[in-house]
Amino acid sequence: MKHLSIIVVLAVSACSGVPIKDLRSEPPHNSAIYKTNYSELGNCVLDRLTTEPSSAWSPSTGNLQYETVDRKNKGIMTITGSMVSHYKIPIIDLVFTATNEGTASEIRAGGVNGGPRFAGERMADQAWTHVQSCAE
Repeated sequence: MKHLSIIVVLAVSACSGVPIKDLRSEPPHNSAIYKTNYSELGNCVLDRLTTEPSSAWSPSTGNLQYETVDRKNKGIMTITGSMVSHYKIPIIDLVFTATNEGTASEIRAGGVNGGPRFAGERMADQAWTHVQSCAE
């Protein structure tokens, strides 16, 4: 019975996503500073992400579920797109931070913990085009 419990724990760990705090500690997949308001940029990107089905970018992940947090008192907005099946797996994570120069924008590619991040990288590249066009 003890061995079965260990196998179940290992299987669940293998299928879980990279924890968001670990993902945000990694170098960004893309980053830039834009001369625009952080909240306006983040809301424009969110609008475009939610109106275009993400399954068109990566059919294997299906449509992502987006979670947004706007910390107005700190000038930070985050958008995390997760694949949701049995587990919530962060696939893309965007952070918009107000700075003296404008808005520092970052995107990270997530995926299965310890696994390849091909789908996350593909979706991060596609989502980054929305960041660039919203910043224009």
